[in-house]
Amino acid sequence: MMSRHTCRPSLRRGFVLDIREPWWYGHRMLRLEEPACNLHVWSLGAPEATRHRIFRDWLRGNEANRELYAAVKCGSVSTDGRRELVSRYNERKQETVRLIYSRAFIASGLIDPNTLPCDEFAFPCLCVTVWSPPF
Repeated sequence: MMSRHTCRPSLRRGFVLDIREPWWYGHRMLRLEEPACNLHVWSLGAPEATRHRIFRDWLRGNEANRELYAAVKCGSVSTDGRRELVSRYNERKQETVRLIYSRAFIASGLIDPNTLPCDEFAFPCLCVTVWSPPF
């Protein structure tokens, strides 16, 4: 389990501890206002860090999916100026995020495309959000 001391270097650099979910692989989400950034931190060996890296690397190497994700992220941001539940923002992106994960996992050989449902968007339970400023 990650201790509060683990996050101290980031906190000293101006990040604010925004979310603490010790039951989910010791997850912490730290936020920086300028430049706008959300930093997700997990306990050592947590599979979520690996999934995030797969997602990131796929977007870096696939321009069409990167542009799709950027458009969905920008279109999913609340426009009324109020801070909302992250879950609502995630719900608006969920379909696209699942699609991108399925493509990345198939390309990396982690899943067999023949085992997926016919609907590419029906990929089960892979909604994970990595927030960064719009591309």
